Amino acid sequence: MTDIKISGDINDFLGVYEDMCLQFPPCELKSYERFLYLFKSGVYKLFLCEYGYMLAVEEKETNTLWLDYFAVYKHFHSQGKGSEIMRNFITYFSDYNGCYLELEQPDETAPDTLRRIKFYEKFGAYNLNFNYFYPAKSEPYPMELFYLPFKDKKPDNKTVLLSVKNVFNILHTDVPNLCDFLHQISYRYQSLQEGL
Repeated sequence: MTDIKISGDINDFLGVYEDMCLQFPPCELKSYERFLYLFKSGVYKLFLCEYGYMLAVEEKETNTLWLDYFAVYKHFHSQGKGSEIMRNFITYFSDYNGCYLELEQPDETAPDTLRRIKFYEKFGAYNLNFNYFYPAKSEPYPMELFYLPFKDKKPDNKTVLLSVKNVFNILHTDVPNLCDFLHQISYRYQSLQEGL
């Protein structure tokens, strides 16, 4: 197993942030000042190893994690290191119920969207079938909300919405009209089930 470090220390994040600026488009990247704020919250964690890193929120009320960023350093791309990091992440946090994942909606014309979904599905992640929106500052951006269980427990809809609310109130307090975004998120088949 590779050496793992879990940190809430901003000093461990400096090199990671430099890499993030190279690997993530500016529209997906938080400002350095925003990361400072998140690390001070005490629930924003850096999962760091020699091959890459993950940034996640500990959502204590539901004992889950929320994956915010995940990257393999470029010189380790296409070597299976992403899978190794993911296995280590799951093992390290096995006391948690699971982890939420925000994924781009599948698009046949953008093969990376399909590849990312398949990557997480091979670890047992599944689509929660929510009308989910990433709260971008300008307007909501539709995404898929997946859940990767670490234990044999599937969250019910109420628990999912509670986790979304709690995490949004950590990650996205800088977004105007955050409550409006939260009101748009709902279980896709709720109205169908209510009619049964």
